[in-house]
Amino acid sequence: ERDIEQIAALEGYLPTERSINALKRIFNGMQSLSEHRAWTVTSVYGTGKSAFAHYLASLLADSSSPMRIKALEIARSALGEDSLDYQILNQTIPPKGYLRAIATAQRESISHTLIRALSRGVEIYWKPAQRHKVDIISQLVDLKGEIDTGGTIKNQEILEIVKELAKASKTGVFIILDELGKSLEYAAYNQGAEDLYLLQQISELPQNKGTPVYILGVLHQAFAEYSQRLATVQRHEWAKIQGRFEDIPFT
Repeated sequence: ERDIEQIAALEGYLPTERSINALKRIFNGMQSLSEHRAWTVTSVYGTGKSAFAHYLASLLADSSSPMRIKALEIARSALGEDSLDYQILNQTIPPKGYLRAIATAQRESISHTLIRALSRGVEIYWKPAQRHKVDIISQLVDLKGEIDTGGTIKNQEILEIVKELAKASKTGVFIILDELGKSLEYAAYNQGAEDLYLLQQISELPQNKGTPVYILGVLHQAFAEYSQRLATVQRHEWAKIQGRFEDIPFT
């Protein structure tokens, strides 16, 4: 969240074989509506997952953004300007970029994390003078006010906000949740099956080719590991939700 617009945070980033493979898998999915639209990047601490997420977010910015210009420069160096992988990467992202909804999760309801991510995405995507022209933003502000005062939000409200923001952006929404394990720990501790189900609902949103919705979560251990304290029936439900995500081991 802090570094999303900081060019210095990109300086010296070197895509490893694993991060290049992760980029290929994500962008192949983005090119085809029949492929995965939800991913998890999983590995232990210190393997560069957050740096990769920051790099990916930079690639998804507006074409005039210094972040995207720098990220593409790094990609050209790593992949080669004439390589098919670089061409796919460069051609997949719309010139205006995506509305990048980015948050570092906390031990809180996933719905709260998503509202924070979407609010940050709106701040980056639209200038202050443009926001009053986007009706759905006022609803997002109201929901953020509710969570700030300890209120609860229905899943359907979040889903409608995501769909409307994707439509308003005219390009689509890309959600990136770092430290997603904290949200999963919260859901497990509070028996929050409905809360977790929101992730599945986002991954299953009807896809419009011009305004898609994607979601990436960053984890320190496999999805199922967070559900160990739950009963067998609940663990099976978690496994079904995990099945909506393509996991990318990041080792």
